[in-house]
Amino acid sequence: MADIKYEDGDWNGLIRNLATDCVNKNIGWVVRRLVLAACVYFLWQERNGRIFRDVHKSSQDIYNKVVDNVKGRLYGIIVKDSINTRNVEEKWQVKCRRAKIVVA
Repeated sequence: MADIKYEDGDWNGLIRNLATDCVNKNIGWVVRRLVLAACVYFLWQERNGRIFRDVHKSSQDIYNKVVDNVKGRLYGIIVKDSINTRNVEEKWQVKCRRAKIVVA
């Protein structure tokens, strides 16, 4: 959903790629960073659950948590109206809040 295209399979390379791709701070960049943060968080939770509580979730459950988390955060951000914003809203099935434009 976030259009993160990285086929090398190297976790460090993916992190480096996302960390250095911050020049263009558009809505797509924000979504990629939200997805990365949610993945790290929920994978860490899953790891801890397996190690300390012997609780296992399916990969689909983790995916659903990531998607729900990102959607929730997208509902809360304030964005400028643009084609990119509308594309993200359509893809993620959310409606972001719009920045109010003040005309002087």
